Amino acid sequence: MSVLKKLASQTAIYGLSSIIGRFLNFLLVPLYTRVLLPEEYGVVSVFLGLAAFFKILLVYGMETAFFNFTRTDHPDKSKVYSTALTAVVFTTIFFTVFGLIFADTGAAAVGFSGMGNYVTCCVIFLSLDALTALPFSLLRKQERPLRFATINMVNITVNIAVNLFYFLLCPWLLAKGYNLNGIYDSSKVILYVFVSYVAASAVTFILLLPELADIRNGFNSNLLKKMLKYAYPLIFVGLAGVVNETFDRVLLKKYLPSEFAEYDIGIYSAFYKLSIVMTLFVQAFRFAAEPFFFSKSVESDAKPVYANVMTFFVYVCSGIFLITMLWVNELADLLFGEKYINDPRGMKIVPILLMANLCLGVYYSLSIWYKLSNKNHIGAFMAIGGAILTVIINVFGIPEYGFMASAWATLIVYGCMMVAGYLIGKRFYPVPYRVGLILLTIAVSVCLWQFYEMITPDFGVIANYSIRVLAVLIYLSFVLFCERKALSRALKASSDW
Repeated sequence: MSVLKKLASQTAIYGLSSIIGRFLNFLLVPLYTRVLLPEEYGVVSVFLGLAAFFKILLVYGMETAFFNFTRTDHPDKSKVYSTALTAVVFTTIFFTVFGLIFADTGAAAVGFSGMGNYVTCCVIFLSLDALTALPFSLLRKQERPLRFATINMVNITVNIAVNLFYFLLCPWLLAKGYNLNGIYDSSKVILYVFVSYVAASAVTFILLLPELADIRNGFNSNLLKKMLKYAYPLIFVGLAGVVNETFDRVLLKKYLPSEFAEYDIGIYSAFYKLSIVMTLFVQAFRFAAEPFFFSKSVESDAKPVYANVMTFFVYVCSGIFLITMLWVNELADLLFGEKYINDPRGMKIVPILLMANLCLGVYYSLSIWYKLSNKNHIGAFMAIGGAILTVIINVFGIPEYGFMASAWATLIVYGCMMVAGYLIGKRFYPVPYRVGLILLTIAVSVCLWQFYEMITPDFGVIANYSIRVLAVLIYLSFVLFCERKALSRALKASSDW
């Protein structure tokens, strides 16, 4: 239990910074949906989706390779970090020069001629993010979540500040008659979104200079070859993951009629944000769990611990699903502009995407088996298979069903990857997961939400809220009942102490 407490505490620190920071960042959604037209928001979403691909390529699995090689007794263990960082710095410099030279060509290649300045901004913040990826991993390895969280918070604060400057302060100053020539141009609102990313990444880079200085520990070419051999399948895992997570925006632009493609992408991307709490928890869990799983792997009780971690992970995710769906209308009213809320299609994708992200989180937890057993190529095959399925469903579904096909593709693919990860993992690295309880927990969460949906039209406001609270209490009671033995042992140990 103490091991789980340690993981939970680190997840909480990573999560708190992410939740607070991302929540503040999330408050930009109502700003964007009021300042940007849906089609303009769609342009931003497409560029950020494409940027996610390059983010994977620029780090090429070195973060996980770093964790793997520092858990062994390699004679050059002290040079693992500096070797990986040297390689990433070299490739990032090449990418930056190439990207800046061919920015206009790149914009035209993805259907946005004349928008090379957007590509330039993306190249700059992607390069800075690549250079800080391994320093962030070093902080996780050193179990320094507070420094990690602080820098993460500063990053998001800078991003928000720049957005508020361009979207609120500058228009207000302009209306008051101030001359903002050279500082602000109301025709370049999309560009300022990307400028905020550049500013945030630059500040993060500066704050991580002490960790970047560890590059002086030396470079080992033989070690790099071993790390690349381990990491290269993870590139395909990462790229396939990006296809599953973001490539639907690119496919929507391609396969929807051009007159409303960017509008629909804007609606889809905005309502996708309502799954933010689930996404944040999954992200926080990954930050804490990956180094934890690697360090725990050498101990005899590793597999039972992994199983318990999975169970509690599903408890939290299912609770997030239930609470989000019970209050989804209030969230939408709070966050979105009228043009977005008036489109009824947006709300339909929320439960689908929430459940998809739950499946993705379970898959991430399951995927530790191929990283620990050096079967990364199997993980690559699963991820590539998921990416192919994503493309197939979107290509054939979007012309007929629009972005609903993209939402269902996300759930189907993550569900299939989750099942495949479990079944294949049973052969190579069997872990005693409580599958029946996990499925029951998810079912209870979904059933409570559906029960609420069926009965609430006949009740007033007070009764409506009371039923929601009751549903949450029933779910919590279910979790406590399932873990009554563990709670009893914990209480007994506490009283003995």
